[in-house]
Amino acid sequence: MLIFRVQDIQSVLSKNLDWFHKPIHAAAHILHPLWRSNKQYANEELQEGLQEYFEKWADGDVQVLRRLEDELLLFRNESLSFSRPTAKLRECQLQPVSWWEKYGFSAPTLVSNSVIRYAFQ
Repeated sequence: MLIFRVQDIQSVLSKNLDWFHKPIHAAAHILHPLWRSNKQYANEELQEGLQEYFEKWADGDVQVLRRLEDELLLFRNESLSFSRPTAKLRECQLQPVSWWEKYGFSAPTLVSNSVIRYAFQ
């Protein structure tokens, strides 16, 4: 009887752990300004999850997908509005959505399509 209870508990825990392996969680991790690092870009699971998330938002529109990917590169490389000294300083002071609204004007597709707001709900 105890063995069955342990298996039940393991099953519940396993389902809860899998919950964090959804595309939206990959997007939230990669797009969080404070967590931006080369390690996350080398993580295959995160990259696949983010790509899946972008494909959902693009809804088959290759031009939208291209813009999302281009804007991600700006964020990743800390280019344009993301290169401002205050953007780096404030990444640990502001909530992610507020940070994106303030410093994400170089990435209008990411910001305007609610991609950011949805990822950080």
